[in-house]
Amino acid sequence: MEPSNSSVTLHENNSMYDFSLNESRFELTKEELTGIILTAFEIMENDYIANNLKLFVEALTHNRNTEYSQSFVMSWSILEQNYSSLWEKMLNEKRLDKSRLDKLLNPNQWSIDYKLEILNLFGKIDEQDYKLLMELKKKRNNFYYGRELISQEDSVKSLKLARNIIDDKLNLLYSK
Repeated sequence: MEPSNSSVTLHENNSMYDFSLNESRFELTKEELTGIILTAFEIMENDYIANNLKLFVEALTHNRNTEYSQSFVMSWSILEQNYSSLWEKMLNEKRLDKSRLDKLLNPNQWSIDYKLEILNLFGKIDEQDYKLLMELKKKRNNFYYGRELISQEDSVKSLKLARNIIDDKLNLLYSK
């Protein structure tokens, strides 16, 4: 196609080719790339982070392919796993007896909704993230029950929150 062709312009501006999510692009040296690859091997040894990164890449790919509902479901999985893990960690820190701990960790009795509520009440989730999570949870429920589709905006909100979680986990991993 010739550069002046209008279909080229449309093709180039298609979101499928927007890999940025508002991030800048830059060149890497051979040494920088080698360091990134070695770091990737270290990260992949941590199953929790590796699995979240895999989900994130899938979510990002779906988003770029304008498959917003699929993207949202994948990134919501990261969010739900993270806050369920935070819930379990908080309970384990309380040093409860086994029967009480089993009751509080029972997934049939404690939905993500209750976990988010309590995590917010105990200051484990700040108000801004809590409000966003409640908004996204409502979108998730409406989508799961066939009441609405996921918009690009909601997909991106969920992706950004998932990315923040992954960034925090990576920062924690490398601050040790």
